[in-house]
Amino acid sequence: MEQLFDQVKKEKEIDIFAEVKKMEDNLKKDDEESKQFQTYEDPVESFHKRALANMMKRTLSRATWFYDEIKLLADGKSPKELSEYDAAKRIGIGTIVGKYHQKALALKGINLDDFKVLKDNFIQVWKSIKLNPHSDQEGSIFTLNNQKDVFLEKDFAAGMDMCKSQFDLVEAFPLVGLAIKIKRYNGSMINPWLTSVKFIAKHHKVVDTISIIKNQNNLRLKSGEDTIENINAVLPLFTKEDADMQPLLQSKLYHLMMTFNVMQNVDTLYDDAYLALLATTLNFMLNQPDSEWKSDILNKIVSTVHIVYGENESYQNYQKALIENPVMAIINDPEQKKYGSIDVSKAILHLYMLWHDEKINQN
Repeated sequence: MEQLFDQVKKEKEIDIFAEVKKMEDNLKKDDEESKQFQTYEDPVESFHKRALANMMKRTLSRATWFYDEIKLLADGKSPKELSEYDAAKRIGIGTIVGKYHQKALALKGINLDDFKVLKDNFIQVWKSIKLNPHSDQEGSIFTLNNQKDVFLEKDFAAGMDMCKSQFDLVEAFPLVGLAIKIKRYNGSMINPWLTSVKFIAKHHKVVDTISIIKNQNNLRLKSGEDTIENINAVLPLFTKEDADMQPLLQSKLYHLMMTFNVMQNVDTLYDDAYLALLATTLNFMLNQPDSEWKSDILNKIVSTVHIVYGENESYQNYQKALIENPVMAIINDPEQKKYGSIDVSKAILHLYMLWHDEKINQN
């Protein structure tokens, strides 16, 4: 391998490692310059720029890992089934590799071909719709951008093109939402309903997933002299003003990112991960004292459910079953029986939606 790099350097006058290092230095220089002129319209780091920076870093890192694996082969040893490079990427974004990870892969594993299909479909939808720049969602305290701002970046499509895997995507694409702390259990990797909201930030109300990942999935924000808000997930909440994003929020790719946000696993796709997070947040909020803050979040949960799941056939069928026979609907729910357990937070969410939409007795 060393001879190969030396040969390329000699014959083509190209120092591979030096060139990649130069690109990384240029990106860092650009970052420093952009920080001096940060505005709302021109964020410090766009999705495309972040994806490009990650690609440059990966190029250098992959060359180093590849060199090490070639040396193993030369010594008559075999690289692991999961390469050290890919394992490192999983660790870097917080995906846990273990028995539950293997079970999840067996159930709903997403390979690179699957990811490409999801990404291509998403881009087609993105190109086919026109978004109104106005949004009621607050921006992340770090980037000042909300979710719609990200979709409206002029080089958004170029950023998507830089993402060759789901790992690339979650490292570059920010989900923007309510700053929350959730409790995840071992089984959460194969059952999104095995999570519970423990805290919702009131001081630093809205953050983004990139900021959480950069802080090893435990974002600590000081909210007072002796008070720290610990954040490990976001809950994207929207109002009717954001209904124009519906095709994007309903997409498989967005649900893939929500799967990672909720379950810390980007190798799998669960369409109900977002719904599960909305449900456990609803349960948390229903137990809070009445306040304007509580009412605002509850109203946004309702509008978000309408936007993302309101047209979903499974969602509609479950509500019909609840109206006809609540007990049987809950215990015979095929969507939850496949997980091996029934979580009543799903029924509570649907009943709350039915009550809010005046489809059941208001008493």
